[in-house]
Amino acid sequence: MSNNVLNANPFGSVRDDRIRKFEREKSLSLPEDYRSYLAKYNGGSFEKDYFSTSGNSEYDLQLVDFFSLEAGPDYRRLELQWEFSKTYDLRQYADRLVDYVLIGEATGGVAILLNARSGNISIYDPDHFEIVSPSSILTKLEEVSGSFSEFVGGMKSEEEANV
Repeated sequence: MSNNVLNANPFGSVRDDRIRKFEREKSLSLPEDYRSYLAKYNGGSFEKDYFSTSGNSEYDLQLVDFFSLEAGPDYRRLELQWEFSKTYDLRQYADRLVDYVLIGEATGGVAILLNARSGNISIYDPDHFEIVSPSSILTKLEEVSGSFSEFVGGMKSEEEANV
């Protein structure tokens, strides 16, 4: 990652065996770069925390939180918030969203999602997307990066961002 961590392990570190336990319990296999982030920084924040989306060309979004595992307030705990369809009241689409793990939030309540199968990072903006049918839910997720490392490395400082 080419983005400095400002606040590593803000709520405590997490051991690799606890990450593997989370994966087993949730029937997930997290990409190695995200697993490594959890082991080293567990919810840590970054020096550069703005990112662009093609769906919003007017301004960049700011990362609010990456969730931590087994530590911190409930609203920032990965093991409590990971299930995107439940957290964002999209239960009726749960079968189509099984690969997406909610790993953080950006300004405006925008969900930051990790596709556990592909490793891609996507966002979901509940204020800008109307879901009209179960088959349309996946079109409402905007892919912003090919991997967690690419996402973090591509974030911008406030000076570089379009805010």
